[in-house]
Amino acid sequence: PNSFDVAATYNNMALIFQDVGKGEEALEVYKKALSIQEALAPKSHITATFYFNVAVALKNSGKLTEALTVVGKSLTIFEESQAGIPMNHPDFCIRKYTEGTLLFELNKPDKAFEAACAIIDAEPGFKWAYLHKARYYEGYDDYVKALAMYDEALRIDPDFADGRLAMTSCMNKFQSKFKEFEHRFERQIIRAANIDVEASYQRDKEYKERVSQRTFSETDEIPDVRLPERQYGDVESVLAKLKEEYDRLKRKRVIKLEFNESFFDPIDSTERKRVKREYEARHGTFD
Repeated sequence: PNSFDVAATYNNMALIFQDVGKGEEALEVYKKALSIQEALAPKSHITATFYFNVAVALKNSGKLTEALTVVGKSLTIFEESQAGIPMNHPDFCIRKYTEGTLLFELNKPDKAFEAACAIIDAEPGFKWAYLHKARYYEGYDDYVKALAMYDEALRIDPDFADGRLAMTSCMNKFQSKFKEFEHRFERQIIRAANIDVEASYQRDKEYKERVSQRTFSETDEIPDVRLPERQYGDVESVLAKLKEEYDRLKRKRVIKLEFNESFFDPIDSTERKRVKREYEARHGTFD
């Protein structure tokens, strides 16, 4: 007979399929878990979580419209049925962020912007939401506001690689409009090349602990705080992306800056540190 334990077992099986790259199998098993859980407790927090799992699996399978509908159901249960849980609960942030990502991909930027604003209103420390606001402003060529949003994200976490690289890309888009572009690009690429990835992950850990403690104090619940997956999670991937951007701008003769190959060496940081020291001697420290 169906039970909460059976639903949980299906959900765990789906996680295994997902971890080994079997997305379609994971999706089908997630749906089985949801159908059982929904029949037993249609408005529970766990049911909302199972809806979200299905939505993520749909998104990973490219079924964006269906994923948006399902993540909306997860949010509806959360917002309407969990009256005792504050809106800065970590589940709200990750679900609303995922909704925003889907809205962007479905060419609905205004609604994605609203989702980002709702997250920040509820939880100002959720740095990923500022990236969505910046993406919105970039879509309308409002680079000043976009850079302000990247600044907010990096104020929260100066070593947030996704934010650093997105800001660098944004600056590239509007370089023709600002005479100081090359100086700002130089500053960004040197700072991004010298990020402390471990420090950034430690900030995530501390953030999750703060959210968990706050949520527990407000709800007596110990939450499973989930954060968005990083696109650039290690020094090697960061430097590879920076090298790609640098080479592209050099080919187009947009910049005259010169960095040698050792600057982008992920193993030996000697050259990057030297360039940073010289830059800070001329212009002051980054932080």
